[in-house]
Amino acid sequence: MTKNLGIYHFFDGIYGSSPEAPHKADVIRQALQTHQLAPEQAIIIGDTKFDMLGAQETGIQKLAVTWGFGEQADLLNYQPDYIAHKPIEVLEYFQ
Repeated sequence: MTKNLGIYHFFDGIYGSSPEAPHKADVIRQALQTHQLAPEQAIIIGDTKFDMLGAQETGIQKLAVTWGFGEQADLLNYQPDYIAHKPIEVLEYFQ
């Protein structure tokens, strides 16, 4: 998808579940290890409770977005560090 959108070059890595990393926390650990990052150096931008749970299990920050597959109420149950209701708010968080 990132290749089709012409944004692939903006990423150092793209990770998803696999037989070796079936759960979100496994995927996060794989990315942290590959890029030699400590949990406090990472953040997940997620739209589901599974994203929030994976972040919680690995100790990384959670930025919840309210558009996508998840429900806002589910996201809030995992106490995200930040919540964005519009894409521009993600950019504002990093500025």
